[in-house]
Amino acid sequence: MLIVIFTVGGIKGQLNNISREQDGLQALPEQSIGQAFRSWAWKNRGFVGVTSFILMIILLVAGMWDLMGIGVYENYKPEQPIAYSHELHAGKLGIDCKYCHSSVTKSKHAGIPSVNVCMNCHRAVSEGSTTGTAEIQKIYDAAGFDPATMTYSGVTKPIKWVKVHNLPDHVYFNHSQHVAVGGLDCQACHGNMRKETVARVMTSADLNAVGTNDDGLEENAVKFTRPTLTMGWCVECHTKSNIDIAGAASSNPDSYYGVIHQRLLLDKRTYQDYLEDDVVTVAELGGLECAKCHY
Repeated sequence: MLIVIFTVGGIKGQLNNISREQDGLQALPEQSIGQAFRSWAWKNRGFVGVTSFILMIILLVAGMWDLMGIGVYENYKPEQPIAYSHELHAGKLGIDCKYCHSSVTKSKHAGIPSVNVCMNCHRAVSEGSTTGTAEIQKIYDAAGFDPATMTYSGVTKPIKWVKVHNLPDHVYFNHSQHVAVGGLDCQACHGNMRKETVARVMTSADLNAVGTNDDGLEENAVKFTRPTLTMGWCVECHTKSNIDIAGAASSNPDSYYGVIHQRLLLDKRTYQDYLEDDVVTVAELGGLECAKCHY
C-alpha cells in the first residue's frame, strides 16, 4: 500500500508539471519522497495534526490495554506429570478437597498431597477407570512400591508437579485465614473442580457460574468482574463479601469474629455504619489495608 501511495504521488507530481508547462508556467523542481511528504504535511497541517493526535491516543490506549494483561493467567492449565482427574476423584468419588489438600485449614499453603496420601487408596486400587495402570504406576514408582509383592523397595522417584496458581513474590495470601476463619469454600476461588481434570486457573465467568447449573454446589455470593488472581479480583471480593459478625458472636463469642463483634460495640463510628446497612464487609474490617497483602 505504501508503494502504491508513493508511486501515485510521483505520477501526480509529473502530471502537475506537464500541466504547468502546457499553461506556460515553469515546472516545479523534483522532490524526494521525504521532501514531498513534508511539503504536503505543511499544506495540510490541520488535518495532519488532528490525525496524529488521534493515532497517538489510539496507540496509548492499545498499549495500556496490553499492559493490563501482564500477570493475568486465566485458563492457565499446565500439563502435569500424572494425568490426575479432579472430575473422577472429587466428582464421581466425592473425595473432599481437604482430604488431599490437608494443610488448607492450618497453613498459608493448601499443599500438594504427598505420595503417601495417594497410596492410602492406590495401595489397593491399581487400575484406573480411564487410564488403566500406566498413570497409577507413576505413583508406585514415586513411592517405591511393587504392586505384585505389595512391598516397598525404598527407592523413590519424586513427582515433579507443576504449580498452577502463582502469585507475585510481594503478595501475601493465607489459605487458613480464608478457609478456617472466613469460612470460604474452595469453589469460591477455584471453581467447580468436580467437572475439571487437570487443575487450571478459572476465569471470572467460571467462578460466577458455580452453583447455577444444578451441580450441587452453593452459588458464589460475589460476582466477579476482574480477572482471576489479580489485585482487582481480590479487592472486589473484599469489598463485596459480607460477614455475619453477630451470628458468629452468638454461636462462639471467643471466635475470631466474636472478638471482632466485641470490638465493634466499642467502635461507635464503625458500629453506626454497620447499623445503617446491616452489613459488615471485609473491607470495613481493614481488608483493603496495603500491609495485609503487601508486607
